[in-house]
Amino acid sequence: TLRHIINLKLSNIFKTVIGKPMDSKRIEANILSIDLNLNILSELIEGVPIQFIINIDEVGNQDFADAEIKTLIAPAGYSKLYAYYPVSRSSNRSSCIAAISPAGLVCIPQIAVTRTTLDTELYEHLPVDSVQIVHTDNGYINSNSFENWFKTIFLTALHELREKYKYNGKTVIILDGLKAHYNIIDKIDAEKESIVFHFLVAHSSDQTQPLDL
Repeated sequence: TLRHIINLKLSNIFKTVIGKPMDSKRIEANILSIDLNLNILSELIEGVPIQFIINIDEVGNQDFADAEIKTLIAPAGYSKLYAYYPVSRSSNRSSCIAAISPAGLVCIPQIAVTRTTLDTELYEHLPVDSVQIVHTDNGYINSNSFENWFKTIFLTALHELREKYKYNGKTVIILDGLKAHYNIIDKIDAEKESIVFHFLVAHSSDQTQPLDL
């Protein structure tokens, strides 16, 4: 009813558009802060070989991804075909953490699942050494699982990359604001590893993070 009233009586002020779900906090991300952050990153990666500009992020399976499309009300001058509406991400899921550079995958990913046991049939389709599988209570990557992967998988691969390319200079790691990401800074010797961490603007990774794009 409201939609028909708007179309018939208020079409000079409003119109309807297709609404796509978006995490409620991501809608609030400030574009000026994003621009400033990316300008800093641009300077940070100057002269760094592409193999050593690395994005680390989680991807996952959850109900948020299946949120329905709705019809939204927008100003009459709104020019885009779609608009976003907020949806909560709170639900159990399975997660995967991966690291990529412009040259491709840096190392094997870690997958966090809620199950404490695995079906051996899994390895009929997935080589044992192609992924690190761990258990967490809710299927999210947490500080412990991330530290385990970072130290045993990622750093090992980084050392091998350095040897392969005979490069001992700066490695730039791009991360979002997940608490586990911040915690790793206190767990490793970043100066010894020649690692510089760059954190993206909170809730902006749908616009700024390579693994989201």
